[in-house]
Amino acid sequence: MIKLIYTSIIMLVLAFVPMPYGYYQLLRFVVSITSGIIGYKIYNETKSISYKVILWTLVLLLYNPLIRVHLEREIWQIINIITILIITGYLWIIRKKPNHLK
Repeated sequence: MIKLIYTSIIMLVLAFVPMPYGYYQLLRFVVSITSGIIGYKIYNETKSISYKVILWTLVLLLYNPLIRVHLEREIWQIINIITILIITGYLWIIRKKPNHLK
């Protein structure tokens, strides 16, 4: 799981450099899988639909590769920055809980 999280962060950072369209499709897939797994883990722990579960579900829907959200590149860059902050914040929060990183 930790490798997937770091892969998502690295891919989001690299998205600021012009890349082929296929890269952005792969980015959507990786980030949506990452956010889905994190949201599911949080739901399993709390057994409730908290704001954290809703946040990760929104990230999953935004990056969903099947039903794409079409936005301008500049808007996606802002969304990518916010997503990087969300994922990094999740890493920071769970840093004292090593069982979450598996």
